[in-house]
Amino acid sequence: DSKSASSILNIIVYEGRRIFKDRLVESTAYTKLEDSLIQSFSKFKYTCSLESSNLLYNSLQVQLNPDGKPMKKSNKLVQQIVPEFKKLIQTGKKRFEEEHQSLQILPIAENYEYLAKLDRVLCQDAGSLLLVGRPGVGRKNLLQLIAHMNGMEFFSPKMSVNYSEKQFRADFKYIFNIVGVEGMHLCFYLEDHQIVQPSFLEIMNSILSSGEFPTLYTKDELESILSQIKEKASIEGFKGNSTYEYFSQQIKNNLHIVLSMDPTSDQFLINCQSNPAIYNQCEVIWKDSFTQKGHDTIPSLILPKAIQESKNYESVRKVICMIPKNLSEMDTTPLLYQRFIQTFIAIYDEKNEEIQNSMQRYGKGLSKLEEAATEVNRLSDAAQRKRVDLADKQKQTKIALENINEAMSNSAQEQSEISTLREKISVEEKEVSSREEKVNEKLESIQPLIDKAKSAVNNISHGDLGYIRSMPSPPPKIRNVLVGVLRLLGNNDSSLKAIKKFLSQRGVISQILNLDAGSIPESTLEGVRTHIKDYPESFDPKIIRQANKEAGILSEWVTAMVSYARVKKAVGPLELEAKNLKLKQMKNRKYLEECELRLENLQKKIKTLNVELETKTKDSARLASELKKEEATLVAAQTLLDKLSGEKVRWSEQVKELRRKRARLPFYVILSAAFMSYLSSQPEGYRHIKMEKWSTKLKIPEFDFTSFMRTESDLLLYKSEGLPSDRLSQENAIVILESIQYPLIIDPASQATNWLRSHFKEKNIESTTFANTRFTAILERALRFGQILIIEEVDQIEPILFPLLRKEFIIQGPRKSVHVGDKIIDYNDEFQLFLVTRNHDIQLSPDSSSLVTQVNFTVTRSGLEGQLLAETINHEDPTLEERKSQELKKEEDNKLELEKLETNLLDILNASEGNLLKDVELIKSLDEIKENASKIHDSLKKSQEMKEEIENSRNSYRPFASLGSRLFFLIQDLENINSMYRFSLSTFLTIFRNTLINTTSEASDLKSRNRTLSVELQRVAYAYFSRSLFKSHRLLFALHMCHGIYQKDFSEDEYNFIIGAKIVDVNKSISTPSWISSENTIPYQTLLSSIPTIADEINFEDATISQWLSNPQTLANVPSSFIQNHGLGKAIVLAKVFGPDQLVPLMNRYVCERLKLESTTPPPFSLATISETESSASTPLLLITTPGADPSAELEQLAQERVGEDKFHQLAMGGGQTEQALILLRRCAKRGEWLCLQNLHLVVSWLSTLEKELSMIGEPHKDFRLWLTTETHDAFPIILLQQSLKLTFEAPPGMKQNLIRTYHGWSSQFIGKGSKLRSQLLFVVAWFHAVVQERRTYIPQGWTKFYEFSTADLRSAINIIEAESTKNGTVDTIDWQTIHGLFINAIYGGRIDDNYDLRVLSSYLEHFFNPSILSRAQHMLGDIQVPDAIERDPYQSIITNLPSIDEPKLFGLASNSNRMVQISMANGILSGLKELSMEKGSARTTFNRERWNALLSPLLSFWKNISVKHSPILSAKPHTRSANADPLQIVIENEYNSSLSLVQYINQSLRDIHGVVKGNILLTPDIQANGLALVSSQVPTKWEEKWEGPTSIQSYLKQVIEKTVSLSSLLQQSTNLQTIQLSNLFTPNVLLNALKQKIARESSIPLASLQYLMATWSQNPSSFITNMSTNRQQLTIEGLSIQGCDFQNGSLHPCTSDAPALSSIDDGQFTWLTKDEYHQLHPNFTFFKMPIYFTPQRERLLAECLIPVNKDASTTSWILSGAALFVNKESDA
Repeated sequence: DSKSASSILNIIVYEGRRIFKDRLVESTAYTKLEDSLIQSFSKFKYTCSLESSNLLYNSLQVQLNPDGKPMKKSNKLVQQIVPEFKKLIQTGKKRFEEEHQSLQILPIAENYEYLAKLDRVLCQDAGSLLLVGRPGVGRKNLLQLIAHMNGMEFFSPKMSVNYSEKQFRADFKYIFNIVGVEGMHLCFYLEDHQIVQPSFLEIMNSILSSGEFPTLYTKDELESILSQIKEKASIEGFKGNSTYEYFSQQIKNNLHIVLSMDPTSDQFLINCQSNPAIYNQCEVIWKDSFTQKGHDTIPSLILPKAIQESKNYESVRKVICMIPKNLSEMDTTPLLYQRFIQTFIAIYDEKNEEIQNSMQRYGKGLSKLEEAATEVNRLSDAAQRKRVDLADKQKQTKIALENINEAMSNSAQEQSEISTLREKISVEEKEVSSREEKVNEKLESIQPLIDKAKSAVNNISHGDLGYIRSMPSPPPKIRNVLVGVLRLLGNNDSSLKAIKKFLSQRGVISQILNLDAGSIPESTLEGVRTHIKDYPESFDPKIIRQANKEAGILSEWVTAMVSYARVKKAVGPLELEAKNLKLKQMKNRKYLEECELRLENLQKKIKTLNVELETKTKDSARLASELKKEEATLVAAQTLLDKLSGEKVRWSEQVKELRRKRARLPFYVILSAAFMSYLSSQPEGYRHIKMEKWSTKLKIPEFDFTSFMRTESDLLLYKSEGLPSDRLSQENAIVILESIQYPLIIDPASQATNWLRSHFKEKNIESTTFANTRFTAILERALRFGQILIIEEVDQIEPILFPLLRKEFIIQGPRKSVHVGDKIIDYNDEFQLFLVTRNHDIQLSPDSSSLVTQVNFTVTRSGLEGQLLAETINHEDPTLEERKSQELKKEEDNKLELEKLETNLLDILNASEGNLLKDVELIKSLDEIKENASKIHDSLKKSQEMKEEIENSRNSYRPFASLGSRLFFLIQDLENINSMYRFSLSTFLTIFRNTLINTTSEASDLKSRNRTLSVELQRVAYAYFSRSLFKSHRLLFALHMCHGIYQKDFSEDEYNFIIGAKIVDVNKSISTPSWISSENTIPYQTLLSSIPTIADEINFEDATISQWLSNPQTLANVPSSFIQNHGLGKAIVLAKVFGPDQLVPLMNRYVCERLKLESTTPPPFSLATISETESSASTPLLLITTPGADPSAELEQLAQERVGEDKFHQLAMGGGQTEQALILLRRCAKRGEWLCLQNLHLVVSWLSTLEKELSMIGEPHKDFRLWLTTETHDAFPIILLQQSLKLTFEAPPGMKQNLIRTYHGWSSQFIGKGSKLRSQLLFVVAWFHAVVQERRTYIPQGWTKFYEFSTADLRSAINIIEAESTKNGTVDTIDWQTIHGLFINAIYGGRIDDNYDLRVLSSYLEHFFNPSILSRAQHMLGDIQVPDAIERDPYQSIITNLPSIDEPKLFGLASNSNRMVQISMANGILSGLKELSMEKGSARTTFNRERWNALLSPLLSFWKNISVKHSPILSAKPHTRSANADPLQIVIENEYNSSLSLVQYINQSLRDIHGVVKGNILLTPDIQANGLALVSSQVPTKWEEKWEGPTSIQSYLKQVIEKTVSLSSLLQQSTNLQTIQLSNLFTPNVLLNALKQKIARESSIPLASLQYLMATWSQNPSSFITNMSTNRQQLTIEGLSIQGCDFQNGSLHPCTSDAPALSSIDDGQFTWLTKDEYHQLHPNFTFFKMPIYFTPQRERLLAECLIPVNKDASTTSWILSGAALFVNKESDA
């Protein structure tokens, strides 16, 4: 039914996708395949429902229990909806993490699909996989999960430092035991970084193919294994031929090999092609990135909930997704994308917390200030009220004072009256006293008794009476006493109740004591007397005291009172009289009292008034004091608030800013995270461009990474720790400390490493290298104890670090551990790792580059200028730099203190409680802080002024420092010319310091001193570094220096014209002065088209100018007037047009004048001088040699003189001596001996080991010296080159020096030990050897290329000569043919691969090795004859008398050959300058829209200008072949069609590039390849595949158009083609072959018989040729040029020395001859077989042509002269 059919088709589509689609790379290919699959089933009306129904296929639901535990092995795939599959996966993941470790699997749809793909393969027997992808797509974690869910063991090699095939074999013995013996399934996972040896993949290839691992087991081991499984094989019914076959089958079925590779790796294709089973036997799943949907979903899976719930989350997510897409020119892996998001989270959490804390602190501070302001207002109101109260109190005080004065007056009157009364009363008192004395006399007898009784009563306590009262019924005696007491007191109630009531009263004793005896009625006294008589015992003291002491006392008192009262009655009259007197006295006293009372009242009033006055005065004083205090508090508070007003405003603004910052924080953090994740490895300029672009796009142009991530105090601290203060270094330091990945620090100058050690000096730091034999132990210790580990000299990421770098932690409760090799090591969270390399050009593998954060500390121009400025000032004016340091230190301290004060201010405010203004100490502290802050602000202001003053003084030295910085980077550019030209910053700094120290001058002003220093630095730098360069590059270096330093000498157009970098469409309508030759017309028009202003500057019609430029021979003699008006720079510009052979001497003159040099040749040096003055134990001396130059002898002699033969060790490398070399190195470094390692170019791969060994030596013995010799090699380690003192050794040029070297190696005994013939032959051989070597100076005219003729060739030649001279003792008997044959076939000729060069060699052999030379009948080339002598001296004399500069005739070359040499030299120099001027860095290797736009816009405009003139060809259709066309016509038609195809392809390529640059077209691999080539000024490979033309892109495009236009014209006349210019064709050789075909057809001659191409000119007619031409097709070829001879009147002639290097020849008639025709002509004519090349570079041969010469002339002279024809005059054509 349709449903079943649809299901079946779904399965087919699913399998089709897995088998084919998973292997595909590009999305376009996906689409094509998908469309093809669906279209194939369209006839079934099939609609794919896999996506719509959310279906996939897997085996897991069949073989897993519900808890995710494997149940059974199944290879059956079952359909399942994705949600159910997700649940299954989540269950399996949970179980895996419980049993093993956590998995980093993103729950996105494509990952579930990927898991199903993995399961589809792994569930099958022998299911193996090739997983192709970039880091971060999750291959390993996904595979681990699926393997676990399939019940398989997952095995991946545990990489150690020295993991090799030995360990690999051991691992596979374990694996084979599992899969082959135990029969269990196992997943073996191998990643790129684990393939440390190529043999690993070869083994994988073998296992995948056959299930075998060759030579894994010994015979005994294998027999043991087979015996174990023999029975098992039988039980399972295995029907194979042997148990071993069963074993292999088990391995193949049960072992699931999974290879994980990165497609961007250089080794990817090589590995796959070398091991075909990887592709043939493995299912391929290609996933190099996330899908767009997955990419956009990832932020939502990683970002915390708080961010996702924010208002602007969607904008944040979109920006996060945008950043990697905006970096298409960089290697942005999925892992980097995830690290970017994780970095965002880390920074966001930190910064958000900082902002929250800051807002809280500032908010509290502002709140306190607001409270204080409110309190100040309250205090102000209260103070005003107190002022009113004080005024009222002062008024009241005044009134009180007036009242006091009045009362004081009344008081004085009263006091006078009182005085009178007192005198009167005094008299009366005397009278009363007399009366009372009498009374007292009467009472004297009784008074003691009464007093005694009262005293005793007084001692009775209330408690004592309470005791009597407590008696229920007191005894009668006591009762009688108490009744007596009551009666005296006037109470006649003698009842017990009355007694107790009396006793219970308070104050009973007082009442008794206060009883006045005189007031007791007589009746009462009588009754008491009677009562005493009635009860005498009760009143007898002795008796009653026995009953109760207190009763006894009262009894005595009663008796005494009765007696006293009786006496009192007796003295009554006296008392009355006294009483009257007293009454009178009392009256007076009363009046006195009244007076006194009035006085007292007055005094009280006065006192009251005084008190009131005092109170009011005090109140006034208090109010005044309080007011004063409050006013002082108010003033202080107001002053404080005024002082803090700035803080209040600033803090308010800060809070507002923090709110704004918090709102924009996610975007700030995105930029910071993007910077740290993607830009830290990039140069400073690229960083700035990207950050500026992103910040502008996000509308936060003010964003600054440094200030956002760090405070000023942090940066000042870093600087104090030794970090350079330039922006790049600060950014890098932040990245190093904040990166969530471990950093790889690219630190050529070791500045960052030193800073790290200083920054972490308080912690436990350890440094090591991968080369350290104890590396693993050091790493393990650092991990366990949380040390800081710095790994130096890193050139690659070792596999042992991958688990750590990936942070594949095994977490078991609180314990965290990680794999280190085959161990599991505890991980301490305090552990920090820093990888460091000095190699600024380090290239990490793609799989490791994403695991570290690369941080590039390569010095920048501005940063170096600052360092050099400090060096200069330290030497020239140390106090200035000291002052600056002091001011900086002071400023830093002040800033730190100011920040501390503000923090304290906020802390104090925030910590205060209650009323801020009442806390005097707080106000005082705040005021002090503010006062100190104000002082610091003033100090900072003064410091800034001082800094500006110091900076102005420092800037006086800046021009010199700027020159030094420019010079260093100019020197660094040299590595683009030769990879051996690498120099370190430390070397340059040494040169710079030495210049300062050694340069003395009498200059009185700084300008003059700067000028002197600058000149000297240029001279010293050139002298030092040029000795490390080969001779051919010294002038190039000097010119590069001049252009970098004196840029105004050439305008940009002029310099680009000179070096050939100017892209311009030549205006051929420019009129030419009459004196300019036709050959110089186009160059002149090119000059004016390239530099339009030059015609205004130079009058080309001027007689002096025309006379000077019209004579190329004297062009180097520039008129003084021209130099004065225009300078030598303009002369060089003109020399390129009118005398390119004079460029070299002109450039030499220019650089010598500019750099104040005597010559571009550096000052002579010797190894002895270098060893004594410049070498050190820690600096290797690297001697870079060339063939023929060997400094070994000089070094040996020096070593014998300095350290002795026994302390000098030499070792020639290349034969397995690396271990011996290391042993010698360690021993010599320890003992202070010399070591020379020779021929290092033969062991380049080992040099990194040598480099690391040198770094591990530490401090060698001071006398140790390491000498190294090498030839150039592109792979020579950069660090070793930079840390070495380099010297180049080249053989001196010229015949004379060559012969001197040869004879220097031959002793007199060696020369004279044989016959004269032998000595003569030795001289001839030496001469011949010198000739073939020195002829290389004239490449390509001398030899077409450089041949490595060496001293080994000379030795072999000598052996042959000695053998011949010994065997044949005379000239006539020597076998010259054997010598010729051996020389040309076995020795010298064996190095030559060009037939025309072999012809030259043969001619030399015939000339030098013949009897005539030895018999002196024939001269050597030149005027030299072989001496007729045995001894050395005659030969030495000839050599000594040779000129130092060779003449071309010594080599048989044309007299004008030197001109071509000069042109070639000039072209080489200009080509080098062009290379140095080209864009460096990523723009040449990756897509960068901005740089591409800048670099390619001129080229695109140039193409537009030249193509628009011939726009029809851009859309023209191919020409249809004409019927019956002859071969020539066919060639023209084919050429035209090919040219159309090329032009249109180029046009489309450039349009695509333009579209990509403008952002209108997506970048494809083809467009990128073409663009990168053009950016590098190279012709794209795709273009060259269509036509291999000029290397100059401008010439290439120009010629493509010109040739196409010319072919279009030729097409019109191709039916009768008579004349043609070969330079108009793309493949002129095809045309010559077509001519041959046409002649063969028309003449009915077999094509193979036409073997000779011959040219004739009308000036040299031959009857035979003329007769033949009537029936033989000839083609007139025009536009050819000739070199090596002159062509006049149809024949060859020798050149004069002033002849041009290339000259045009007349149009010639070319035809093809048969061999017979050639032989018919040969007796009558002599023919020279002249090669025809495409260009003067002689790289591509077009044909060989017969040129008739004089019949009796020898062709040898033309052979040796290098005569040749050229289709194009320009070398780059």
